[in-house]
Amino acid sequence: MKGLELLTKFRRNQVITVDDWKDLTNHKHKLTHVMEDAIEDLKKSSEEDIAKARDEVSKTGQQNRDVSVESIIKNLQNKSGIHSHFQELREGCFYSDWDKLRGKWIIFDELSTEMQEALAFFVYAEAQTNLNLLKMGIERYINRLRETEQLLKKLPYSSYEELRSPENWESNNLPFTIQSKVDQIRFDKGFKVMKQFIEEKSFEFLSFGVFRKTMLEYLKVTTKQEDEQWFPHPMIKAMMMAMSLAKEKGKEGENVAALSTDENQTYEGKPIMMFNVIATMKSGICEIINITDLSHPEVKFTQDMIEKIIRTETILEREQGKDITFSVSIEAMNAIGIKTKMIRMAEIPDAIRMTKEMMKDGHFQGVPKETREQILAIRGSEEWGDLDTIVRTMIISGYGMKKYPEYNSHVTPAEKYRKFKIRQSILFALEKPYLQTA
Repeated sequence: MKGLELLTKFRRNQVITVDDWKDLTNHKHKLTHVMEDAIEDLKKSSEEDIAKARDEVSKTGQQNRDVSVESIIKNLQNKSGIHSHFQELREGCFYSDWDKLRGKWIIFDELSTEMQEALAFFVYAEAQTNLNLLKMGIERYINRLRETEQLLKKLPYSSYEELRSPENWESNNLPFTIQSKVDQIRFDKGFKVMKQFIEEKSFEFLSFGVFRKTMLEYLKVTTKQEDEQWFPHPMIKAMMMAMSLAKEKGKEGENVAALSTDENQTYEGKPIMMFNVIATMKSGICEIINITDLSHPEVKFTQDMIEKIIRTETILEREQGKDITFSVSIEAMNAIGIKTKMIRMAEIPDAIRMTKEMMKDGHFQGVPKETREQILAIRGSEEWGDLDTIVRTMIISGYGMKKYPEYNSHVTPAEKYRKFKIRQSILFALEKPYLQTA
């Protein structure tokens, strides 16, 4: 197969790069390159090229069905997506692996005997089909050489030495892999088992991409949560909703979107964080392609930022419900290098005074007018407990950044903290380029 690929590139006068050479030993490349090359050729082909290709197919004795190019491309994409996981399947058959999410060893024998047999038949049928196509390609090429008298001697394949027309080709008289309704049922069942295998693998890799390890740790924690006590980060909730929508309703290459807020976690029932996540289906697998914080749409979420949020959530979600202890909130922020300063209650009078002065000097112009008016109307620290959450947050943040600029986050002492407040502090630190996180 490697030799055929090299010959094809040479015949097309294509350059062989170092990466191309390395790909020859890459399992995924070997399993998919024929289909991927065909997809690229079809996308670049003109109507005239397609007509010539259909004519060539008819010369092989195969039925030339009137199928659209788009349908052929979609079929090849689906096949490539399935075949790209055959190496993982092979490894799953021969090796045990530790499932961090479920906390146990995974062995192939976990599949029932019936499922294993169906899966084996599916892989055998796909391999046999590919082998038959390869034989046809070789036979067509050999007969073309014999027709022009460039080849006269006997070869290992095919078994005959004379020039033959397509109806007499050995490859056109090979038995079909699926010969009965029973075989078709086994094939269809094996296909479903294969997709199930891919989805489980994709749950670890595709769906969360480079966040695989971090996300598995998070999921291991949240699987212990009771549904009514689970209040996830709106970004993660939107991610899961988008992936679910894409898998259930999404079409190949079609984007689906999901929106999630934290309004069920804030004191006033008003959202502070809103996330929109876009996902799509590629080769039967779901991918997340964009995450946006609608409160700050100008901020581009990087892989590093997303990974850090998931990492902190793994810590915060150890405690169920909307609240967490102070020690857990500090641990979460410290996990990504956010230095947190405790603002003592004795400092509150100074914090109120300093925030008022900063506001009179023109700071906080982006703060809503209602919030600014509330801050300016505060008469003393005895009103602290009656102030809106956003007002207290503004005062502590303004004072903390002015007096303790070496810290990323500033909080007041409390036995419990609402998760949304800690998430807000983490998001603020991640979205500000001048604040360093680890």
